[in-house]
Amino acid sequence: MAAIKTQGVKAIFPESIENPKVMTEITRETGVKVAPELYADGLGDENSDAPTYVRMYKHNVSTIVGALK
Repeated sequence: MAAIKTQGVKAIFPESIENPKVMTEITRETGVKVAPELYADGLGDENSDAPTYVRMYKHNVSTIVGALK
């Protein structure tokens, strides 16, 4: 936790398999926000934000930039 504070981390990008209790504890102790989910393992379905590679890439970049502001 100290490293998160020392390094000035602004957001955490957890994988969907992470324990939500751990994420809650990290944010409580550090004040760092948990960023929205990124598409890492594949494309979303046709109704998602990332039905194509290009839209997946745009979604992820937008999500990362927004979380780091």
